[in-house]
Amino acid sequence: MSESSKNTASYPFNYRIRAMSGIVVAQLLFLALVHFWPVTEVDTTFDVSKYEEEIQIQAPVRTRQQSAPPPPPSPTIPIPVPNDEPVPEQDIEFPEDITSDSFDSLSVTAGEGGEGDDAISGNPQVPPQIVRIEEPTFQNRSPEKADIYVNFLVDKKGRVEEATIEKILLYDDNGNATIRVDRIDPEVIKKTISAALNWKFRPAKENGTPVRAYKTGIFTVDY
Repeated sequence: MSESSKNTASYPFNYRIRAMSGIVVAQLLFLALVHFWPVTEVDTTFDVSKYEEEIQIQAPVRTRQQSAPPPPPSPTIPIPVPNDEPVPEQDIEFPEDITSDSFDSLSVTAGEGGEGDDAISGNPQVPPQIVRIEEPTFQNRSPEKADIYVNFLVDKKGRVEEATIEKILLYDDNGNATIRVDRIDPEVIKKTISAALNWKFRPAKENGTPVRAYKTGIFTVDY
C-alpha cells in the first residue's frame, strides 16, 4: 500500500481527535473562567438606623379626642361672722294683722289721757311706724310657747311712754296660739315689758303734726 493511501485512511480518525481536543480545551477554559471569576461580597446585614427616621415619619399617628374642660368651681358661700357692732336703725314694715282685735277698746279718743297738745289720738291719720324692735330672751326651761300682745303708748318723738299686756295666748298641741290665759311666768312678763319699752317708732301724725297714739305688737316667746 502506498504512502498516500495510508494518509487518506487515517484522516477521519485525526479529525475526531482534534475535534474532541478542542471541546475539552473549551470546557477547561470555561471551568477556569467560572472558578477564577471575581466574586462580589453581598452585605446581608440590615442597618435599621439608616431608615429609622423615615420609618418614624411614616408611622401612623394616633389621635385622641381631648377631654372636656373641668367644670368651674362652685361659688363659695360667705360665712357670716358675728360681731358686736350695733345695728343701725332702719324702717321695718309689719303686716296690718298684728293689730289686736281689741285695739279700739284700749285706745282713747282725742282729749282723753291729756289735753291740748298732749291729747292721745285714738285713730290718727298716720299710725305709729316701727323703727327698731328688741326681743326678750329667756332660758327655755319648758315646752311652753305663747303670743303676748303688748300695747305701746308712743309719744310725739316716737318713744314708748308705757307698755301694757293686752292678752296672752298659749300654743296648743297643733302649734296654734288658741289657749287664752290670764297670767304666765312673772319673769316672762317682766322681760317682755322691759323689751317693749326699748322699741322705737316714727310718731303718729294728725294733719301732718306728730301726736301721741297707741300701737299693738306681738311677742312670740319660748320659756
